[in-house]
Amino acid sequence: GRYLEAYSKGYAADAITALGKLRPTSALLLTSSSSDAARPYSDDPEKGSVDSSEAAIARTHPAVMSVPADLLEVGDVVRVQHGASPPADGVLVRVDGEHASFDESLLTGESRLVKKHAGDGVFVGTINRGAVVDVKISAIGGETMYV
Repeated sequence: GRYLEAYSKGYAADAITALGKLRPTSALLLTSSSSDAARPYSDDPEKGSVDSSEAAIARTHPAVMSVPADLLEVGDVVRVQHGASPPADGVLVRVDGEHASFDESLLTGESRLVKKHAGDGVFVGTINRGAVVDVKISAIGGETMYV
């Protein structure tokens, strides 16, 4: 009994450590060319409300800047390339093509690719197996799905 419990706890800890290693150390942050380039899509009411950030992103052609993933904040929009993992949990705001395809096998055990559309959630530890997507960060640090 005790051996099995210790083994399963160790296995779970190893799995969590492995998932943590899948989290990218850097992220492709979308920025605008305005003077407030660092956080253009912030939901901060003092900066004025952004009318449906999805629509705002679709209308603009933001620049992409590589930043350390640890500096991301909820509300940031990041680009996730084919074969990459989202740097944090978030919501798809732009998908190239009809839908995105994510490999969620490390989180759910499901071996088939999961189709995702704009508005669907994506998670750390999953892998983008389709076209390039933009993701609005919804959870960081200890709030993410894999912790």
